[in-house]
Amino acid sequence: MIEKLEGNPHETFEFNDDEAELLLFKLGIVDRFTRKPSPEEATQAVVYREHRTHHILALYYSGQPEKEENGFVALCFPKSKHSQLTFDKMAAKFLNLNSPTVQKVEAFGGPPLRN
Repeated sequence: MIEKLEGNPHETFEFNDDEAELLLFKLGIVDRFTRKPSPEEATQAVVYREHRTHHILALYYSGQPEKEENGFVALCFPKSKHSQLTFDKMAAKFLNLNSPTVQKVEAFGGPPLRN
């Protein structure tokens, strides 16, 4: 996955489930998520700005009624098309930080997200 990002620095990517988890493992951030089962619907997010070519919004969904709706998602936005500020605004809007289902947000390589 990292090679795919670096080989296509101007493309936007979405990775799901096993691919997303592998990417997050390779980036060294998969352990930032609390993976204990939650009886309630929850979303955790990690904002990773330290990749060379892409801003990455990593998500972990848990507590969804349908098992296949739980798991990892990695949204990768090219730095060549999105400034850090633009990416931060997109991530905050996507997460709607006021939502009660967003339990935890961590940011690497810059300031915390704000709504």
